Amino acid sequence: RFTDWFYSKVKEKLEYKAKLRGIRLLEINPANTSRYCHKC
Repeated sequence: RFTDWFYSKVKEKLEYKAKLRGIRLLEINPANTSRYCHKC
């Protein structure tokens, strides 16, 4: 699928650019990432 291909290309480019600049990237599971914390 196009979306899978596009996502992998964006991820690949981000990893490349981050490595050049010494930045660590973390891949986060998207489940529940749009929820607010219980204190908000």
